[in-house]
Order: sequence, then structure tokens, then C-alpha cells
Amino acid sequence: MTNELLTAVLEDLARGLDHWVDAVCTSVEAPDTGLPWMDDPEAFRRLGQELDGTDDLRLVVSEGMRGLLHSVLTVLDGATLSAEVGRVRLVDDDGNLLAEGLHELFVTHLLDTGRLD
Repeated sequence: MTNELLTAVLEDLARGLDHWVDAVCTSVEAPDTGLPWMDDPEAFRRLGQELDGTDDLRLVVSEGMRGLLHSVLTVLDGATLSAEVGRVRLVDDDGNLLAEGLHELFVTHLLDTGRLD
């Protein structure tokens, strides 16, 4: 169960990444969509007026969001200063540790699923 759960968690994170990259780029291309999470649609509109398409934006937003997810998983892996205070771990319903090295496993999952070169 743990390998199946691990794969599902990594895929959920990857799909979340895909969704938010698409949502940001769509909102820059069409800021009048009025997506509920947009605090400042004008910023999206201004950015859209300055850009010639969203290819570069997609790369930049994707890189930033991947970095954020990697950082969060690094915290969960105990590879940051918070580990000196204590560890937060992801466990399954039976209390089994999901995995060590989540930040590395996430990058591997992105590579394996063709989301990262």
C-alpha cells in the first residue's frame, strides 16, 4: 500500500503543479476570467499586456512552483533547520512512514512522467 500511496501523493503534487501553472498563465492571457483566487486581476492584466505569449512565463512559474514544492518536501524530509527542533513525517493510515527523501522522489516522479527534462 505504501508504494501505491507514495505514487498517488507524488502524482497529486504534480497535478497540483500542472494546474497552478496553467491557472496563472491562463489568468495572464485572460485576466477577465475573474478566477476567485485572484487578489489583484490588474497585475495579471498588466503582465499580460507586456508579454508576447506565455511560454516564458510558463517556464518561470513552473520553476518557481517546483522549487516551492521541493522546499516543502525538504522540510518534511528533515533536511532543514526545523529538524533541529523536531520532525514532521507523512504516514499512512497504519502509521507507516510514507518514504524518506520525498524531495528527491518528487523530482524523480516529474522526470518519470515527462514533466521535467
